[in-house]
Amino acid sequence: MGYVVIATVLQIFALVGAIALIDAGEIAALPGLIALVGIIGMIIPSIAVSVRRLHDTGKSGWMLLIILIPCIGFILWIVWMVEDGQAHDNAYGPVPTNTME
Repeated sequence: MGYVVIATVLQIFALVGAIALIDAGEIAALPGLIALVGIIGMIIPSIAVSVRRLHDTGKSGWMLLIILIPCIGFILWIVWMVEDGQAHDNAYGPVPTNTME
């Protein structure tokens, strides 16, 4: 659950670092470019995991767009990512964990 939040924070730091390496000069441009390509390659899986997590809590995947609201959106997204999923089936399918009711 918290892994999504940790991965997203690390991606933000990596993106800032990659941009800094590219701006530093020609010597550091290649590692920065490689890091940037890796980060862009992780965007779609990160979105997919976040939407899946929102579905576990009974929210629509479109709620992910709340992260576009500065400060408040990111805090709300973190809260949603760490909260427990619903214990029963919801509109998005059965409970994905192997828990007994």
